[in-house]
Amino acid sequence: AAGGVDDAPRGTTPGEIHLLEAAGIAAEVRGVAQRIRSLLDGGVVPERIGVVARGLGAHGARIRDDFFRLGIPFSALAVASAPDGAGRRVDAIVAMLERGGDTAIDRWLTALDSRCVTDALLSDVRLALHALGVSRLSAAATFDVDQRLGGKSSYALPVRHGLSLVEDEDGELRPRADRRHVRARALRAIAERAASACARLTTWPDAATLAEHIAHAEALLAQSLGLREDDPDAAPLFAVLAQLGDELPMRVTMDAAGFRLLLRDALAPLRTRPLGGAGAGVQVLDATQARARTFEHLFVIGLCRDVFPRIVTEDPLLPDALRRRLVAGGTGVLPDLPLKLGGLDEERYLFAQLVSASPIVSLSWPIVDDDGTDRAPSTLVERLRLEGRAAKIETLPALWSRAAASGPRPAAEHLVLAGLHAGRAAVETVMPIAVAEVMACGAAAATRDVATDAPRAEAVARSRLTALGLLDPRGEARNRLGPGLGFVGERGDGDLREAGVAVTTLERMARCPWQAFLSRVLHVEPAPDALAELPAVDALRLGRALHATIEVIVEGDRSEDAHSLGDAIRRGSRRVPWPSDANLRDIIQCQSQNVLAGAGIFAPGLARALAERTEPLVRRVFEQVWQPAGGEAALFGAELEGVLRLGDAGGAGHEIRFRADLAEESAQGPRLVDLKAGRPITDAKTVHTRAKHLLRAVARGTHLQAAIYARAAGGSGAYLHADPARAGEQAMFAIDAGDGAAMEVLERSVRTLFEAWDRGSFVPRLVLPEGAKDHASPCKHCEVIEACTQGDTGARYRMERWEKARDDAAGPAAAALAAARAVFGMPAAGGTGGASDEEGSP
Repeated sequence: AAGGVDDAPRGTTPGEIHLLEAAGIAAEVRGVAQRIRSLLDGGVVPERIGVVARGLGAHGARIRDDFFRLGIPFSALAVASAPDGAGRRVDAIVAMLERGGDTAIDRWLTALDSRCVTDALLSDVRLALHALGVSRLSAAATFDVDQRLGGKSSYALPVRHGLSLVEDEDGELRPRADRRHVRARALRAIAERAASACARLTTWPDAATLAEHIAHAEALLAQSLGLREDDPDAAPLFAVLAQLGDELPMRVTMDAAGFRLLLRDALAPLRTRPLGGAGAGVQVLDATQARARTFEHLFVIGLCRDVFPRIVTEDPLLPDALRRRLVAGGTGVLPDLPLKLGGLDEERYLFAQLVSASPIVSLSWPIVDDDGTDRAPSTLVERLRLEGRAAKIETLPALWSRAAASGPRPAAEHLVLAGLHAGRAAVETVMPIAVAEVMACGAAAATRDVATDAPRAEAVARSRLTALGLLDPRGEARNRLGPGLGFVGERGDGDLREAGVAVTTLERMARCPWQAFLSRVLHVEPAPDALAELPAVDALRLGRALHATIEVIVEGDRSEDAHSLGDAIRRGSRRVPWPSDANLRDIIQCQSQNVLAGAGIFAPGLARALAERTEPLVRRVFEQVWQPAGGEAALFGAELEGVLRLGDAGGAGHEIRFRADLAEESAQGPRLVDLKAGRPITDAKTVHTRAKHLLRAVARGTHLQAAIYARAAGGSGAYLHADPARAGEQAMFAIDAGDGAAMEVLERSVRTLFEAWDRGSFVPRLVLPEGAKDHASPCKHCEVIEACTQGDTGARYRMERWEKARDDAAGPAAAALAAARAVFGMPAAGGTGGASDEEGSP
């Protein structure tokens, strides 16, 4: 049971008590901060105001931010905030000492001095190590840079410098998005540092004198991490080691684990920094620090059940009943042994002291946590209400409610309130003031002249308002799409969108135009994370291993780029024998290793697993291509590049680039084959139904390669699904060049996609067309979804209204909107019995 104010120490007089509840921790802190701001404006001395919590963990950061925003001076010297850069380095060093070679690579790079990397940014090195599959310190220590990079002088990162114009062979300027690179020597320097750190941690003596342990720690900091004693950021680390030598006998012997514990405790003060202040201002304290202190106004915050009073439980191994017998009235075996449940009396005493520490006390609590969990007020508060000391509960306004709009606030917060409650006109009025305020704060911090930023602040405010109008249009514009939903403008000279594109880009356009724009035009890629998930044998790696194996069987170990399809057909076919079983397994194993190495994975066991999964697919290709020819197939080649030119609606035409995985000779002419490791287009059994489903996939634009192959070669094009577990007996799906209906559907699909490509209509497929299946959604496995409006209910609502409406705007935007609607309205992606994605395609 909780005690009330009658538990207060003698001589104290309880004062006026106010009870405050809030809709959350943020609203609670802001409500308290506004009341303190009013007290300060009324002349109350800041040092006579106290803010106390049982523990300030969840409230600390908000107190710091809200007090700063409202101009409230405060001090919280004994309260720690989140670690800064120096604190994170200390955490990383402690982790190194405890985990050794198993330390995560990000932790080790945090501890490393950035000046150790002279030829690259440390962030680029971090990204390169993740892309190369280096996740632990021990892996970095054994990292063979030359082997991983194949002798190259640099490594291409999965990020770009940006867009630039580069002169091509014909002297024309063409746009290009070049990758950023990390030099090999920078990676070698990192590997050497990692090897030094691992060696230092591995050779650390199990038992040594304190002087030897300190010498090893100093060598780790200076030699392995590159930290210098004269560096202000690293000096406190060396000072801690020197202090250990001054306080303890240097000749005392201890084991390595004991020294690590000793050093961890000595470094603990460096891991965090005070929340703020230098002693003056409003006093921010926890309950134990506030003992025996008095205030004119006191705010006790966070008074939730199980927080204040804290949960007190008995020791399961030494319960209070046994402790009482051991104490035995002071004459027992352990007369000073405390009772665990005595902590409840301590909690009541602390609360009674706080309630009696000021003539005006405000007690507050949130009714929900940050994660939305309901919280009940403290039992100590309920006891006060039962005694009639404070029956009325005042509700603090929600953080962004109309009631909270009064009083002093930064202009940035007034901008939020204007957007929530006052409309677009108020936002346009407050936006320039808010931008100028934010820039002025930054200018003052950098000791620059604030007045010089006024024109720039106005320009930034105008650009923000323009972007707001595009992302959240008002009036009639709400029923139409705009630049915020994929309209990037028509293709012009020097545009990244070339006139000729790969057929796989067109197929991705059909699935989701915005995804195609991000990944194939801007070349946006997800940042790799070596610790995000374990490497696996997926359909993509299976497909790459399959393609590489068939290419070696057909072409041998050629070093040049892929041959031209036209040259190969002019040279004629050649008989290609199937290799022996032993030779085949060697080829598969070698190519499996190469595929994984290209992904930064060097695991022999995984390479064997990939080879074993790839072999049935390769033998399936043998059954479909080599076996009918008696073991020697008549082939033009493998991985052959070709170009097909098709006219668009205006007759100008576009070039479609493609690569045929396999080109074989047949009675009807060349047959170009696209090898697939993913699920087939359909699981239909009859030839007629399968052909109908394939034609429907061409109409959708999601499967154009076979039709493009047939049109370009004048023979036939086919998909060969090599995974028996997925495709069953139906392995081959073919289209003939003489199929007039198929060629007509191909031209219609290509014209529709190129029209959207040229008009800049890259509308994200936030909603599927009517009749589409859920598995057809391109969002399920999208790697660039973070750069999309997927999940924005407003954008989705606009898309749904636009998809149902038929009142596109007139003028220049009409053609772009019509092109987007044509792509969006292509035959529904579903009903084929298993629409396929790009699984297995490299």
